[in-house]
Amino acid sequence: YTPALTGLPDGLTISFTQDGPLVEKIVVPAQGAGEIVVHVETKRETPVGAYSGQFVATRDDGGVVRAPVDLIVENTYALQIVSQSLNLSVFSGQEFTFDLTAVNSGAVPVTHVALQAEVPGKWIVQTDPATVDSLAPGASVTFHTQVLVPPSQMAVDQPVKLVVTGDQVSSAAGKVSVRVQKSPNFLYAAGSVIALAIAGVFVYFRLKGRR
Repeated sequence: YTPALTGLPDGLTISFTQDGPLVEKIVVPAQGAGEIVVHVETKRETPVGAYSGQFVATRDDGGVVRAPVDLIVENTYALQIVSQSLNLSVFSGQEFTFDLTAVNSGAVPVTHVALQAEVPGKWIVQTDPATVDSLAPGASVTFHTQVLVPPSQMAVDQPVKLVVTGDQVSSAAGKVSVRVQKSPNFLYAAGSVIALAIAGVFVYFRLKGRR
C-alpha cells in the first residue's frame, strides 16, 4: 500500500514509519496485518484549530482503504512579533532607535522573554526592558531598542535579524534594513585633507617657480 493523508492544512510535514524506518510503502503479509505510525509535524504558522482529514492507503492493484483522521493543533507556547520598523538609516558613529512589540499568542506564560538582534560585531545593542520575567497568555511587550554603530563602519545596507526568545519558545524571525551612511564629520575631515594637499601643492610650485 502507498499511504497518504488528505484534507489537512497546507505546509505540514507528514511521514510514515513501519517497524522503525521511514517508508513510502506499507508491506502487509498475505492473510496478515501491518501496523504503521503516522508522524505529522506542524509549522509555527499553522493555524490553531481542529481539522478533519482522511488516511488513504492505495494498494498496488488499485484498491483503496480509507479511514477518518482528526488533527487538533494547539499553541501551548507561542511568541509572535506584531509590530516593528522595517527601514532605518543612521550615520556611522551614531545610534538609531526603534520599537518592537511582541505578543504571547500561546495558552500558557512564557518566561524570560527578550529581544535578540543579529548585528555586526562592533555594533552595540541595548533594549528596554532587557528581559521580561514572565509574559502571560495574550499579553504583549514593547522593546525600545538603541543600537550604536561604530565610527569605523563603512556605508552599507545592513539587514538585521530580530527574534523574540523565551525559555520555552522563540518567535518567527523579523528583519529591519539599516542604511548606514558615512558620518558628516568624516566628509569634513576628508575635505580638509584634500584642501591641505592642494594648498601644499600650490606652495610647492610657488617656491619652485621662484628658483
